[in-house]
Amino acid sequence: MKQQELFDTFRDRLPRRPLATDDFTAGVYHLPAIQAIRSKYLQHNRPMLTAWIVVDVDRPGGGWDWYDLDGPAPNIVVENPENLHAHLFYGLEAPVLKDSLNARLKPLRYAAAVEYGIVSKLEADQGYGGLLSKNPLY
Repeated sequence: MKQQELFDTFRDRLPRRPLATDDFTAGVYHLPAIQAIRSKYLQHNRPMLTAWIVVDVDRPGGGWDWYDLDGPAPNIVVENPENLHAHLFYGLEAPVLKDSLNARLKPLRYAAAVEYGIVSKLEADQGYGGLLSKNPLY
Protein backbone atom coordinates (compact mmCIF):
# COMPACT_ATOMS: atom_id res chain seq x y z
CA MET A 1 0.00 0.00 0.00
CA LYS A 2 1.33 3.43 -0.90
CA GLN A 3 1.97 6.06 1.77
CA GLN A 4 -0.98 8.27 0.79
CA GLU A 5 -3.30 5.25 0.77
CA LEU A 6 -2.13 4.34 4.29
CA PHE A 7 -2.84 7.84 5.59
CA ASP A 8 -6.23 7.86 3.85
CA THR A 9 -7.03 4.48 5.44
CA PHE A 10 -5.92 5.80 8.82
CA ARG A 11 -8.15 8.87 8.47
CA ASP A 12 -11.13 6.82 7.23
CA ARG A 13 -10.91 4.42 10.20
CA LEU A 14 -10.94 7.19 12.84
CA PRO A 15 -13.92 7.61 15.15
CA ARG A 16 -16.37 10.37 14.19
CA ARG A 17 -15.31 12.31 17.30
CA PRO A 18 -11.97 10.93 18.49
CA LEU A 19 -10.33 11.98 21.72
CA ALA A 20 -7.52 14.38 20.88
CA THR A 21 -5.06 16.83 22.41
CA ASP A 22 -1.88 18.76 21.78
CA ASP A 23 -1.01 18.88 25.47
CA PHE A 24 -2.12 16.29 28.02
CA THR A 25 -1.93 18.84 30.85
CA ALA A 26 -4.57 20.95 29.04
CA GLY A 27 -6.96 17.99 28.83
CA VAL A 28 -8.18 15.48 26.29
CA TYR A 29 -11.42 16.21 24.42
CA HIS A 30 -13.72 14.61 21.88
CA LEU A 31 -13.37 16.62 18.68
CA PRO A 32 -14.85 16.22 15.21
CA ALA A 33 -12.44 14.06 13.17
CA ILE A 34 -11.67 16.91 10.76
CA GLN A 35 -10.47 18.97 13.73
CA ALA A 36 -8.82 16.10 15.65
CA ILE A 37 -6.46 15.23 12.79
CA ARG A 38 -4.69 18.54 13.48
CA SER A 39 -3.83 17.44 17.04
CA LYS A 40 -0.52 15.87 18.13
CA TYR A 41 -2.28 12.95 19.84
CA LEU A 42 -5.54 11.25 19.01
CA GLN A 43 -7.68 8.18 19.46
CA HIS A 44 -6.77 5.88 16.56
CA ASN A 45 -9.43 3.17 16.98
CA ARG A 46 -13.19 3.42 17.14
CA PRO A 47 -14.72 2.51 20.51
CA MET A 48 -16.08 -0.86 19.30
CA LEU A 49 -13.41 -1.75 16.70
CA THR A 50 -9.70 -2.44 16.70
CA ALA A 51 -8.36 -1.47 13.28
CA TRP A 52 -4.83 -0.64 14.42
CA ILE A 53 -2.50 -2.34 16.84
CA VAL A 54 -0.24 0.41 18.16
CA VAL A 55 2.98 -0.34 20.01
CA ASP A 56 4.78 2.23 22.18
CA VAL A 57 8.58 2.02 22.03
CA ASP A 58 9.96 4.33 24.73
CA ARG A 59 13.62 4.59 23.79
CA PRO A 60 15.65 6.57 21.27
CA GLY A 61 15.57 4.93 17.87
CA GLY A 62 12.28 3.21 18.67
CA GLY A 63 11.03 3.77 15.15
CA TRP A 64 13.65 1.39 13.77
CA ASP A 65 13.83 -1.14 16.59
CA TRP A 66 11.48 -3.45 14.72
CA TYR A 67 14.21 -3.87 12.10
CA ASP A 68 17.08 -4.28 14.57
CA LEU A 69 15.10 -6.82 16.64
CA ASP A 70 13.92 -8.76 13.57
CA GLY A 71 10.28 -7.88 14.28
CA PRO A 72 7.38 -7.37 11.91
CA ALA A 73 7.49 -4.20 9.80
CA PRO A 74 4.86 -1.66 10.87
CA ASN A 75 2.56 0.07 8.40
CA ILE A 76 3.17 3.49 9.96
CA VAL A 77 5.88 4.82 12.31
CA VAL A 78 5.48 8.10 14.20
CA GLU A 79 8.59 9.29 16.02
CA ASN A 80 8.82 12.04 18.60
CA PRO A 81 11.52 14.35 17.18
CA GLU A 82 12.62 15.44 20.66
CA ASN A 83 13.47 12.03 22.17
CA LEU A 84 13.10 9.66 19.16
CA HIS A 85 10.57 7.46 20.99
CA ALA A 86 7.97 6.05 18.62
CA HIS A 87 4.54 4.61 18.11
CA LEU A 88 4.42 1.78 15.57
CA PHE A 89 1.09 1.20 13.83
CA TYR A 90 0.08 -2.22 12.51
CA GLY A 91 -3.05 -2.03 10.38
CA LEU A 92 -5.42 -4.97 10.52
CA GLU A 93 -6.88 -6.06 7.20
CA ALA A 94 -10.25 -6.57 8.88
CA PRO A 95 -11.00 -4.63 12.09
CA VAL A 96 -11.85 -6.73 15.14
CA LEU A 97 -15.17 -6.06 16.85
CA LYS A 98 -14.86 -5.60 20.61
CA ASP A 99 -17.02 -4.46 23.52
CA SER A 100 -20.25 -5.62 21.93
CA LEU A 101 -22.74 -8.42 22.31
CA ASN A 102 -21.77 -9.42 18.77
CA ALA A 103 -18.02 -9.56 19.46
CA ARG A 104 -16.47 -12.97 18.84
CA LEU A 105 -14.00 -14.36 21.33
CA LYS A 106 -11.59 -16.05 18.87
CA PRO A 107 -10.76 -12.88 16.86
CA LEU A 108 -10.37 -10.92 20.12
CA ARG A 109 -7.98 -13.49 21.54
CA TYR A 110 -6.04 -13.69 18.30
CA ALA A 111 -5.63 -9.90 18.08
CA ALA A 112 -4.52 -9.81 21.73
CA ALA A 113 -1.99 -12.58 21.11
CA VAL A 114 -0.61 -10.77 18.06
CA GLU A 115 -0.31 -7.53 20.04
CA TYR A 116 1.39 -9.34 22.92
CA GLY A 117 3.82 -11.01 20.52
CA ILE A 118 4.78 -7.72 18.87
CA VAL A 119 5.17 -5.93 22.21
CA SER A 120 7.35 -8.76 23.53
CA LYS A 121 9.47 -9.01 20.39
CA LEU A 122 10.11 -5.26 20.28
CA GLU A 123 10.58 -4.95 24.05
CA ALA A 124 7.95 -2.21 23.94
CA ASP A 125 6.00 -0.59 26.76
CA GLN A 126 3.75 -3.29 28.23
CA GLY A 127 1.83 -0.66 30.20
CA TYR A 128 0.75 1.36 27.16
CA GLY A 129 -3.03 1.54 27.26
CA GLY A 130 -3.48 2.05 23.53
CA LEU A 131 -6.27 4.64 23.66
CA LEU A 132 -4.32 7.63 22.32
CA SER A 133 -1.29 7.67 20.04
CA LYS A 134 0.97 10.09 18.31
CA ASN A 135 -0.96 11.31 15.27
CA PRO A 136 0.51 10.14 11.93
CA LEU A 137 -1.43 12.92 10.19
CA TYR A 138 -0.03 15.72 12.37
